[in-house]
Amino acid sequence: MHHDKTLQSIVSTGLGLNVEDTEDFRQKLIERVRWVIDHQMARLPQYLYQLDVPEHRVNEAFAKAESADQVPELLADVILERVAQVVAQRTKTCDD
Repeated sequence: MHHDKTLQSIVSTGLGLNVEDTEDFRQKLIERVRWVIDHQMARLPQYLYQLDVPEHRVNEAFAKAESADQVPELLADVILERVAQVVAQRTKTCDD
């Protein structure tokens, strides 16, 4: 559970996402990514860089999308996957 809170905190801070109810964090993230794409597309690379999301993974998400509507969902999953890796690595480093 601690990992989930840490992951959500990192993602929320990195994307300027204010989530009070963490029940459906992924859905809130998808909505935020969709908003960023629609209103701040020029800042998207900066957000992804801050979250340490590899460019090739972002490109894969765009390439995999069957429609523009699917892009935010695929990017949200890439973000969650990468931040989960970072959190796990940090935890492993702290445990050693």
